[in-house]
Amino acid sequence: MLRTAANLREGVVVEPQRHIPVREEVDVLVAGGGLAGVSAAVAAARAGARTLLVERNSYPGGVATAGMCCSVFNAYYTATHELVVKGNSLQFVDELAKAEGPGSEWHNHKGHIIYDVERAKLVLTDLLERAGSRYLLGTLVTNVIMDGEAVSGVIIESKSGREALRAKVVVDATGDADIAQLSGAPMRGFGDDGGGLHSLVFRMGNVDVDAFVDYFAQNPDQYPPYMDVDWQFEEAQEQYRKTGTFLFPHGGGEQMRLIQ
Repeated sequence: MLRTAANLREGVVVEPQRHIPVREEVDVLVAGGGLAGVSAAVAAARAGARTLLVERNSYPGGVATAGMCCSVFNAYYTATHELVVKGNSLQFVDELAKAEGPGSEWHNHKGHIIYDVERAKLVLTDLLERAGSRYLLGTLVTNVIMDGEAVSGVIIESKSGREALRAKVVVDATGDADIAQLSGAPMRGFGDDGGGLHSLVFRMGNVDVDAFVDYFAQNPDQYPPYMDVDWQFEEAQEQYRKTGTFLFPHGGGEQMRLIQ
């Protein structure tokens, strides 16, 4: 490997011109390995395309794993319990629900489909490998390769250095529209209208979940009904009995005397 030094000139860093090797060419390149990216890569590979997924983390999942958002909202059924969402999405949640979650029982309740984020990393990797999609982990997309107004590849950075990937189709599943932005597409930021919604996800240890559920059994007025899911405490309690997972609504703590 040829090592080149960067020079500091008038407050900027100047690197010598260099040639970027093309690592490979594929049919479909997916940038971003969250649930959407994994689904896109799996679909492309199953259709027979030579597929490569590029993910900045050392495992797939994005918000669903690295972001510790350990549930999927159960919008797969209508209010009359008709299954309307199928395909990859249905298969993915069925697989995730087996990862220390409710298993197939999630089909019988309205709450979120809960899973273990560490096991989910393995589930999603297995889905990619079974479909025949290859992947590069620990790899960041830093630029795009343009052919006129079309994106024909990307520039990546990893411990292997700076490389190029060419593709017939590039799927932007970065979550922040990185590929679109780098290609010069018109963009509008999420907060441009003065809005924007952000939150932090964290995990708590040493929680006596039995005692937590029992608190609401003893104080039923403290469970916020119909806040996050169209149900009441009795339904959440029944889910806990059957699956060992208990859904407490987003924002529900603000209504609890214990928290207040």
